[in-house]
Amino acid sequence: MQLKKLFADETSRANTDFVLDIILQKHELLSQLIDIISQKEEPVSRRAIWVLDIYDETHPELVEPFIGTIIENLSTEGHDAYKRHSLRILARHTIPELYEVKVFDYCLKIVSGNEATAPKVHAMNILYRFAEREPGLKHELAATIEIGIQEGSVGLKNIGQKTLKKLNKLHT
Repeated sequence: MQLKKLFADETSRANTDFVLDIILQKHELLSQLIDIISQKEEPVSRRAIWVLDIYDETHPELVEPFIGTIIENLSTEGHDAYKRHSLRILARHTIPELYEVKVFDYCLKIVSGNEATAPKVHAMNILYRFAEREPGLKHELAATIEIGIQEGSVGLKNIGQKTLKKLNKLHT
């Protein structure tokens, strides 16, 4: 099956669900999906990561072996949707120790950068999880979030304030 062709044809939720149904019936196509994502070919890779994100909601155990690959493909360049779906997937998984520094630095850049709301929100959630494990990080993360939400939407400011409150409750 040529998944790549299906992604090249159309961008829609209907097409995403169509491809998702194919992969749900044939889990062995998951590695082909990961290969398409790793090629970082716009718009095909972005559409593929959208399918992976939805797939991960119901089959995280099958996506888990590919978390390192998803992390390796993180970039502050590219389409917001690619960042959004990548971070949303990572927010549902434990970050492997080997990749913690890379993911931490990436999330800091996303939160403090000129990014869309959704990638920032998912990055804040990931950073909060780091602070839960290492409460000594909470002050640095709080400062980054405060800066990152200053120019954001009302929704981003709301979520940022909630994250700051949770950070303040962590013990150092």
